[in-house]
This record gives sequence, C-alpha cells and structure tokens, in this order.
Amino acid sequence: MSIYQKRKSMAALLVLTLMVFTGCSSSSKETTKKTKKTKAETTTEKALSEEESHGFAGEEYEIDPDDGGSSNETKDTKDTEENAVTGISFSTKGRDGNTYDQSILSGCKVTMINFFEPWCGPCVSEMPDLEKLYETYKDQGFQILGVYSTLDMEEDLEQTLSSSGITYPILQMCDAFYPYVSEYVPTTVFLDENGNLLMIPGGETQKIGSSSYEDWEKIVKSLLET
Repeated sequence: MSIYQKRKSMAALLVLTLMVFTGCSSSSKETTKKTKKTKAETTTEKALSEEESHGFAGEEYEIDPDDGGSSNETKDTKDTEENAVTGISFSTKGRDGNTYDQSILSGCKVTMINFFEPWCGPCVSEMPDLEKLYETYKDQGFQILGVYSTLDMEEDLEQTLSSSGITYPILQMCDAFYPYVSEYVPTTVFLDENGNLLMIPGGETQKIGSSSYEDWEKIVKSLLET
C-alpha cells in the first residue's frame, strides 16, 4: 500500500470515528433531555394526583356557615357564658378557719355576696350598715357573705371587722367567684339558695359601689318578697 493510500485510509477512519462520536453525543443529550422531561411530567402528574385526592384540582369551595364545627364552637361559647351566671360551686377558707362551700347557700332564699377590700374606704364605711342589715333579716331567709382577696392586710382587716362588729362570714377570694366581680369594689351580687344570680330592681345582676342602709334594705325586701 502506497503512502497516499495509507493517508486516505487514515482519513476515512478519522471521519468514521468522528461520525460515531457525534452520534453518541447527540443520542446522549437527547436521552438526558427526555429524562428531564419525564421527571417534569412525573412531578406534574403527582401534584395533580395529590390535589385530586385532597379534593382540590382547581375547584372552588365555600365554608358552610351551618357547618358542625362552627355551630359547636358557638354552642360551647354560649354554654360557658350561661354557666358563668347560673349556679355556683366553690370551696374557700373563712377567717374563722372553717372551709365554706356552696352548701352555705342552702336554706337561704337570698344570699348577698359583698366583694370588698380592706384598703377600700367605701367598702369599710358601709360595713356597719351591712352588719345591721344582716342582723335584721337573717331570720327571714337572708344572709351576707363578705369576700376579699388582699391577703397581706390581715391586721388591718381584723381591726376593721372588730370595729364594725361584723358577725357575718368573711371568706377569701377563690376562682369560682371571679365571674361575679367587676373591676371595682365594692361590688355586690345576690344569689338564691341554688346559687343562681338574682335580678335586683333596675334589671341588673350586680350592684357596683356602696349604698346606704335604706337602699340596701329596699333591695333585700324586694328579693325576699319575690
């Protein structure tokens, strides 16, 4: 074989090699592209499948106002509000060392609960009138419970109770009483023997502020006569 023929054969072999290489490279890129396309399609199909399984897939939904969850939540809130003002169950300590609970209400048609504090001037000033009211009507189905929360003024409280001649029970504040108080003292409420709030003249269930003996007597008389 001449040198010319050898060069021609080598050239042909080189061209054939380049064609094979180019073909493999082109085939590889196309396969990679198809693989990417296949993954994208798979991802899209998977997402659509998940949407359909959760009830979406482009559909619009409105929340039904009569749905059971919303209704139950409203009912629970209503029940809580009603329970806060109808009936009471409590247990707390009295200044006499005894434990008091709702059983003290039994047998009394009207129980007056006076929320006070020993540092409150109006609270302290009306206590002699409350004691008089208690002594006057305690044999007619009426009683008074004094309730306070400032436990670091025991000496001042003792002096107040002694000077006012208080004989009705004085109890420490407990969680069960909080639905009945206001942000002011004194605040007074009236309960029946089952622990239900009584409406006082004027359509209120709370009496905020101190009152004279005469004003308290009008309220007590009206409740006892109801």
